[in-house]
Amino acid sequence: MMKDTEVLFALLRAGLTGEPVSAEVQAACTEEILEKVYNYARQHGVVPIVGQALSKMQVQDCEVVDDFKKATFMAVYRYGQIKFEYERICKVLEEDQIPFIPLKGAVIRNHYPEPWLRTSGDVDILVKEEDLDRAVDLLVSKLQYHSHGRAEHDVSLTGANCFLLELHFTLLQTPGKAKNILDKVWDDAKPIAPRHCQHVLSNEMFCFYHLAHMAKHVQIGGSGIRSFVDLWIMGQKIQFDTEKLKALLEKGDRLAFARAAGKLVDYWFNGEKPDQWTKYLETYILSGKMFGSNENRVLIKQKVYGGGIRYILGRIFLPYEQLKESFPILKKYKWLTPIYHVVRWIRLISMGRFLRSAHELSVGSKITDETRDNTYSLIEHLGLEFKY
Repeated sequence: MMKDTEVLFALLRAGLTGEPVSAEVQAACTEEILEKVYNYARQHGVVPIVGQALSKMQVQDCEVVDDFKKATFMAVYRYGQIKFEYERICKVLEEDQIPFIPLKGAVIRNHYPEPWLRTSGDVDILVKEEDLDRAVDLLVSKLQYHSHGRAEHDVSLTGANCFLLELHFTLLQTPGKAKNILDKVWDDAKPIAPRHCQHVLSNEMFCFYHLAHMAKHVQIGGSGIRSFVDLWIMGQKIQFDTEKLKALLEKGDRLAFARAAGKLVDYWFNGEKPDQWTKYLETYILSGKMFGSNENRVLIKQKVYGGGIRYILGRIFLPYEQLKESFPILKKYKWLTPIYHVVRWIRLISMGRFLRSAHELSVGSKITDETRDNTYSLIEHLGLEFKY
């Protein structure tokens, strides 16, 4: 009998390619297995793809099949909303001559068989830092968006129907070689047409950014199945200069991660046999949701802070290098650090995140030595630093 994860990836491939599933997969689609598949798909943002495969199969109606149908309908509806808002935003930025680069789902969904198959909770757009305030003011005044203030790498804005826009002014906030490359991303970007403000990245830079962004999430707790589906879609639909992409990955110190991610994609979608590291990475990814799991996050934090009492103190008194990213004023006035520790505690309590931090401490005490050792070995194998 096939495992639930085997059925999941067989259905994902069928939903993306239109290929019929095998008789073995068809027989494995019992209500019990489909309920497990649905939970994975929901947690990792790939329900519409599985639903697309099921819609072309002879599957007995049951509650979980209805759940897939409803989720697929909502994905189509949600995509219509996102497309409408995205076009409004692009129009405003074009009219006021603000250069911008669409990112992530806004770009990759155009390579899916149907754009609504690629779910997204928001839209990500990059503008130059010197244009950030003007862009925010325009979106607030012309489109009635509400700004939630500047974070370390973007400004979050919400519009009608709870639509969320992440207006980036930098692509990666973690210092390192990958950030050094992405800080110069405008040198790579080209306008889609003369006198247009919308820019696109070269295929190589777009793939490098995707892998660097995936690596960042894996580095702090995990990255969902959807990001690996995106990577498979890129490999199928986008042409690259292989040597140019390899050079970027080497320069950005992300070649080991890219190779490991590629092996997992080949195992999940192309039928390749996995090695030990691929199975470790699969366990790490599937143990979490779209952005990882509490257990993975705690494991990484324990390594960063040194474990034990240092970890507990680190969660209470965030290191200056991390605290200043949340409170940029500290970059200029470091002496205010003690005050902003208190500000952070108040914010955690007011946002309901204090209990989550307390829960992390509880999770950390239950992690086995085997899980800890495997996770730390995996992160080192991927060429990633222990940072948070």
